[in-house]
Amino acid sequence: MLKVFDVGCPNGHVTEAWLDGEERETSCPECNEVATRQISSVAVRFDVISGDFPCATDRWLRDRQKKTEKEERNISNHGTPR
Repeated sequence: MLKVFDVGCPNGHVTEAWLDGEERETSCPECNEVATRQISSVAVRFDVISGDFPCATDRWLRDRQKKTEKEERNISNHGTPR
């Protein structure tokens, strides 16, 4: 099964390549030198509140902002939140 890996050559070019899990080398698309698999960091975004589902907190914040704005309008118009 092919996976995407970062590969780097001796000339400093770093690119992504589709490699089989056993493959360690490919040719650099910029200079045709041997490019080897590199260890790369994984992009992870955790939700501030729960540790997962980043959109859940964003949605809660948007909904809360709308509710607060509605309450503030009602207070200014009627004197009490509705």
